[in-house]
Amino acid sequence: MKYPFDVNQAILWFGEISDLIFVFFDPIGQALCKRTLNIVEKLNENHGSKIHFYLSKADEAGSETDRQVRGIFFFTIYYFLNFFSNSESSNADSSRNM
Repeated sequence: MKYPFDVNQAILWFGEISDLIFVFFDPIGQALCKRTLNIVEKLNENHGSKIHFYLSKADEAGSETDRQVRGIFFFTIYYFLNFFSNSESSNADSSRNM
């Protein structure tokens, strides 16, 4: 789809002015497409503490095992995004103190 504006920049702008950022992943759709993950990664760089992840349509995500695997996957994404966001903050803080 074509829009008269840059969608990625609009999402990043909304991230700047928002107090909370909700990221809903759809296990049936293309929630893990490269474009989505790139935008979430960019949002996380500056606003990691505002982001909350949700798996929508979890009841339609296949068998119980499929849901458990997806849950672990999304937890891992959330953990690593927060880990790297916090470690970058710590590095910036320690370099300021020198």
